[in-house]
Amino acid sequence: MLLTKWSDDASPLSVLLNSGDAASTTFSARISDLSDKTVRFSRLDGNGKLIADTSVNLAMVESWEYQDLREAPPETRANLQGKITAALILRMSSDVHCIIYELGGV
Repeated sequence: MLLTKWSDDASPLSVLLNSGDAASTTFSARISDLSDKTVRFSRLDGNGKLIADTSVNLAMVESWEYQDLREAPPETRANLQGKITAALILRMSSDVHCIIYELGGV
């Protein structure tokens, strides 16, 4: 599972949480806890103090979509090269989703 790989590798991520028109937030994080039921994203400051933390209930995910930068059109690859490696889109409903971007170069 991709989330397991990102967790094991301590991959730097950017997490976008969107609940339709109600709220949206984005923050840089790493996976701090992963189970069959939830994934927890946390961001720590330079002293190890928690500054952002959120969990996604995986049981609520209706569909998953993985996008790899290497498969993107050349123009998109050129624009995102060195910034984003891949994206995993978790859709909970038609207007609620979480997009997890793996940061880094290809």
